Amino acid sequence: MQRKGEAAFVSTPAADATAVVFIDMIESEQLIRYTVNVGQRSALHATANGKAILAFLPVIQRDEILRALPLKRYTDRTITSLPTLRASLDEIRAAGVCVSVDEIVRGASGIAAPVYDRDGRVVGACAVGGPTERMKPRMRQLAADVKAAARSISMLLGYDPDTQERR
Repeated sequence: MQRKGEAAFVSTPAADATAVVFIDMIESEQLIRYTVNVGQRSALHATANGKAILAFLPVIQRDEILRALPLKRYTDRTITSLPTLRASLDEIRAAGVCVSVDEIVRGASGIAAPVYDRDGRVVGACAVGGPTERMKPRMRQLAADVKAAARSISMLLGYDPDTQERR
């Protein structure tokens, strides 16, 4: 992912299921860039990483989290309505990737895809993030790259996409 020129992140759900925790990161070499610290928490509903995880959780688990999740507004683009968030998660699930534009920080975008363990459970997400204006023209290619990276990470964790897709 580093060759894309933007920061790359790997995150996992926080133990309290209200946030994602960034567990690894490769910083962008660009002068203007988006960055987080390893160990930093960020909102599930307002980040590409968080929504990629939420979208691919089993429905019962996702609904339980959504009922308890505070939908705090970070920018004017943050989703704060539960029905709107549910519809967004359905779209993410259909696309296989989450694209978040200016939702947690104005001027920053992220693209994330879920990471699965060997049992096919969502255990995290990988993403790229950077300035919206620089990412916008490359969204389609970056989304394909993020999906491929998430699939590779999942396979390193023992995930077999051929077996899981037949379940």
